[in-house]
Formats: sequence, structure tokens, C-alpha cells
Amino acid sequence: MSKFRAIVFNPSLNEAEVMYIDPGLAALYECIGAGCQYVEAVLVGGCGQTGFSIDMWVDEEGFLQEHPHPKGYFRLGQFPQPFAGRAVFVASNTSGGRESLPDWMTPELVKSQATPVEVTPEEIERIITPTITTL
Repeated sequence: MSKFRAIVFNPSLNEAEVMYIDPGLAALYECIGAGCQYVEAVLVGGCGQTGFSIDMWVDEEGFLQEHPHPKGYFRLGQFPQPFAGRAVFVASNTSGGRESLPDWMTPELVKSQATPVEVTPEEIERIITPTITTL
């Protein structure tokens, strides 16, 4: 299977770059780095009738790593919660398979929406601690 076009955002350097990566999970782990063992997909945009969406893959356990995270933290667009470490942006088809990002998805577009931030240990504790509500 051939490589596909992705964008990797590194919040510690405030850099985004196009990379051509293999379709397997191992490529996502390698791009995210920092000991990533579990990844999580975050839907960041649906593309209507075109049949694909834009997903951001992040380290599922990024907030469980040492503080501060060696790769930094960032906020994306209107998402209220920050993300830890590098992120990999890819397209997904209606079957859930990953594929190349469209050409209009550029590193400049990612950087315009991804803002590196400082995250306190108290905020991390709030993020990783489950909230139990009663009705």
C-alpha cells in the first residue's frame, strides 16, 4: 500500500509540516513520538458530500506523561480542552480508512488553528480525573 499525505503539528516548535506516511498505526506512533503507545482520533472536520473527514490523531495518554510534556501542549480551534504532544492530521473515508489529505489542507492552515499553550499541573489533573455526576 502506498504512503499518504499527512500534516504533523509540533506544538513545542509551533511547526507544521507535510509528511508522507505509511497507512499503519506504527507510522502514527512514530510521527507522534515521545513514547506514544496508544493513539486517539479526533474528528476536526467533515467534508460534506465528498465522502471523507479530517481527523487529528494524538497520543491518547499524552496527559499522563511527565509535566511539562516533552513535545508541548496546544489548543485547536474551538475545542475547549488542550491536547498534549504532536498531532497528525489525515483524511478518513466513509469506511474509516485513512487516506491522503486534500491539497487545500496546508501546514499554514493547521498553524492558523493550532495554538501552543502552557498547561498547569492542576489543569492536567482536572483533565485526567473522571467527573461523576448524579441525576
